[in-house]
Amino acid sequence: MHLATLACSSGLFATFGSVSYADAVLTTDPTGFTNEVDLRFQVSPFTDPSDNTATMVNLPGSPFVIFANSSATFTVAFADPVVEAGFDIQANVESNQGPFQLSNGHSTVGDTSCVGPCFLGVTDNTPFTSFSIMVTTPLNSVLSASEILDFRYTPASVPEPASMTLVAPLLIAGFAALRLKKRAK
Repeated sequence: MHLATLACSSGLFATFGSVSYADAVLTTDPTGFTNEVDLRFQVSPFTDPSDNTATMVNLPGSPFVIFANSSATFTVAFADPVVEAGFDIQANVESNQGPFQLSNGHSTVGDTSCVGPCFLGVTDNTPFTSFSIMVTTPLNSVLSASEILDFRYTPASVPEPASMTLVAPLLIAGFAALRLKKRAK
């Protein structure tokens, strides 16, 4: 088991053990995530205008805050498949998260910890429609808390229809018109 410590914004982020399984890769870099949904001042469950739903599974009706000496499962269900997803968290004491569990059966391995503002995300080559992750805030003081500020995601690419499929009817009609014109002469 190795310990990798990375600077995460102005906070500290540590990863214990391996950080990937199958194609799922843990990341602390939000660069490239194309969509962001603000969860501050929202309560669980929250559905955004794109029909994505964020939920604190065992804390329905509460804000996206995990208070001292408690745990909660944070889940986001996406309306359309994504290949990257994650969230920003503000922890005033060291909180533990992990692993990401994806709807495609992949997961990250190992526990992570964060203090301060941090981003925690997952990327996967296989699109997925939801993720879940356990967030735990220890009892360092009664004011200990971890707040999930937002979630971010990148939709999976939608394959374009083959160009020939769209152009073929026009080509057939064009050739048929030419043939009729030649016959008429």
